Order: sequence, then structure tokens, then C-alpha cells
Amino acid sequence: MLEQRSAADDQWVTGPLEAPLGRGINFQIEVPALQPILDRLAEADWPLFMAPEDAWYRAGEVEAGPSDSS
Repeated sequence: MLEQRSAADDQWVTGPLEAPLGRGINFQIEVPALQPILDRLAEADWPLFMAPEDAWYRAGEVEAGPSDSS
């Protein structure tokens, strides 16, 4: 996965943004239902760095995203 470098507050910064780059991280976890997990985290007053999101990516004419079974 390639991601544009920016100063946005919603980016995981895992190391100094200096050459050589490539120290980023991306987690994708598949679960049958997300809401029960979010409810339990809220009950435990466990903070999330950022809200969960569906991310779709285009490669030419093809879109890939969370419901892609490949």
C-alpha cells in the first residue's frame, strides 16, 4: 500500500519522516460484525486512534475494498 505523506493528525507516524521511508504500517482485520466490538470498546472506555473506515482503491478499471472476496 502506498500512502501520500502529509501532516494530517489521522496518520500513524511510526518513525521520523526522513529517508529511507517505508516504515509505515497498515492493519486490516476482517470480522463478522464490527458494531459489537465497537460497543465493547466503548463500554470499557477504550479510546480509538481513529474511527474504523471502509477504504476502496482503484487500480485502472478495478476497485478493491472490504467486500472484495479475493
